[in-house]
Amino acid sequence: MSTLRKKALAASPPVFDVRVRLQARILELTIPIKLEDSKMMKTMEDALEKEIEKELQKVVKKLQQLDVDPAGFGIVYRAQQRGLKETTNRDWRKIFRQASVRFHVQATIIRNGVID
Repeated sequence: MSTLRKKALAASPPVFDVRVRLQARILELTIPIKLEDSKMMKTMEDALEKEIEKELQKVVKKLQQLDVDPAGFGIVYRAQQRGLKETTNRDWRKIFRQASVRFHVQATIIRNGVID
């Protein structure tokens, strides 16, 4: 194993910034809310963003526990780190267990109500 590779593997855990943009539709509401109010829509979008981020964090934690990387974070990591082209899957799994993933979700509610 090269010295550069050893240093890279011993370095601090990687941090990934994942940006997610989504458009959502409200089909039904169980409580009456005035959706014409832009403040209410912004509040709903913010709540949706936080919930999506929380659920995505749960997924990443589960993937790390299972020692799998179906999202391909390892491919991105090896491409951006000099001297890690030969990093084995075993090496990557050790690194991935310690990795941090920060999700930046931007949600937009584009339409509401049921359309016939």
